[in-house]
Amino acid sequence: ALTTSQVQGLTAGDMTALGTAQVGALSSAQAQALNTDQLAAIETGDIRFLSTAALRALSSTQLDGFTSDQLRALSSSQINSLTTAQVSTLNTDDLNSLTSDQFNKLSTAQVQVLTANQLSNLATDNLNAMGSSQFATLSSSQFGALTSDQLPHLETADLRAVTTAALAGLTSDQILTLTSDEVGSMTTGQIAALSATQVKGLTAGDMTALTSAQVAALSSAQTSALNTDQLAAIDAADMKSMTTAALRALSSTQIDGLTSDQLRALTSTQLNALTTAPQ
Repeated sequence: ALTTSQVQGLTAGDMTALGTAQVGALSSAQAQALNTDQLAAIETGDIRFLSTAALRALSSTQLDGFTSDQLRALSSSQINSLTTAQVSTLNTDDLNSLTSDQFNKLSTAQVQVLTANQLSNLATDNLNAMGSSQFATLSSSQFGALTSDQLPHLETADLRAVTTAALAGLTSDQILTLTSDEVGSMTTGQIAALSATQVKGLTAGDMTALTSAQVAALSSAQTSALNTDQLAAIDAADMKSMTTAALRALSSTQIDGLTSDQLRALTSTQLNALTTAPQ
């Protein structure tokens, strides 16, 4: 077997000449001894035969030396074998070089170490390639790192998987960029978890998209934070689902902004709550 000193003497041409079996035979110590030029010279068709042990032994600098074609050629098991330290130091170009299938194979531990910078620069295709289980592991700082260009393209199933703690990472301006379909797909737990500041980012279209169950989940703190345009946009048929506590929190100005159809849809119990609302 070649020593680490000997492998360091291999030229780029030598590395290109290696066959699949030879690449597969490289030990972790040998892989660690290679420089970026040597690693980049391994043929794309052979790189997928590099053992997971050898791959895990590479430094972030060595991984940065991989070409886009080499990264895309890595198998799912190779991608999944990368250490969290390696994943957290991948530059955004490297991450975006991965195929959607490769990105989907990232483990929970790997997703959890993605930095805000990595996530905010993630291509839409790779963001959409993430599964619901991966979105469920995101922290508030990670989810809050998504940009106004990324948020409108989330799959509704993935958005529903986001924890309420992670959802708290969004500002009202980021909430504003969500589509009405996305808002209408959110769980009642997610709707209820929105802060009074966050609900101010809901558009009139978002409010119309709310289901009766979502309207029922609105708290008094949330309804008191809504403006008249937002309240007037709630579908009349859904208004009857609003709790009396949420209605009682409305100001006289907010109540004046309700439409006649909304008022007619309210139950007698709800109307009674309005009469006891603060003026």
